[in-house]
Amino acid sequence: AAADLAGFAEAPPDEASASDTWQTVVDTAGVVTVSVPPLAFIGQLSLALEPVPAPAPSGAWRPVGSAYRLQPVQVVGDLAGRDVAQLTVAVAELTAGLPLSIAVRYADADLRHVASDALSLFRWDVAQQQWLPLLSATDMEQQTASAGTLEFGTFQLQGPLRCADDASEPDDNDYAATVIVPGDEPALRLFDSPADEDWLRVDLDPAASYIIDTTGAPAVDGAWTLFDQDGSTLLASGELGAVDIFAPPHAGSYYLRVAPAQDAVVVDCDALYTLRVAAITPQVFLPLIDAGVPENR
Repeated sequence: AAADLAGFAEAPPDEASASDTWQTVVDTAGVVTVSVPPLAFIGQLSLALEPVPAPAPSGAWRPVGSAYRLQPVQVVGDLAGRDVAQLTVAVAELTAGLPLSIAVRYADADLRHVASDALSLFRWDVAQQQWLPLLSATDMEQQTASAGTLEFGTFQLQGPLRCADDASEPDDNDYAATVIVPGDEPALRLFDSPADEDWLRVDLDPAASYIIDTTGAPAVDGAWTLFDQDGSTLLASGELGAVDIFAPPHAGSYYLRVAPAQDAVVVDCDALYTLRVAAITPQVFLPLIDAGVPENR
């Protein structure tokens, strides 16, 4: 979305005082609203607001929706004799030091694995190549997070994982499946909510049979299903806490989906389980050979 904002050195046409003239820019999806304070010049400021690809959050933080870039497209007008071309185009130069306000709407689906009470807006710092948090406020009833900024750039709403030990999240479908290797140590996972489901991808060889070994912490109840390469053709299933054997029909990637039972009692950061896939090693039995009693010579 783009918007042309007017600047007034004196009272604007509607006779309101300049200090009361705030203007807004809203993205085309209606998710992000930028409130711009009165511009400190006579003229026009053109702002662009659009979703953009962005680096992944650091550590246990996860994105809550898309990242958005807010940038000035054009500044036209009289800035008290200052050359517009020489401006660094920081917010403070255009608004007499007042910050912009950015408000981001989110949905329940965006919070599937993050702590909703710890959301924060971040700005990507190009020089430092990292996300910097902004002092943010969250209205959980309106499902909106907001913050002020004196910088243009790329912004994103982020939240910390609900369960910091579940670093593979989000992996709620075959496209986001975590890769495991047959024979490796058991993968330690957990169910952070009743709607949680974990997807894992494993490459199997039809020349071998495999055990699928799962364990669950006390009172953790769930099941796994194994899908073919398309991620939808069901091949096998089992309950947590059992050891099952699977013989793959062909070589390639298979997908394991693990989810809590509908009536699971424990579904939180303590709902731990493990899953391990390993090839069955054939046992070779050698015949006993009686060499007899050596003769004395």
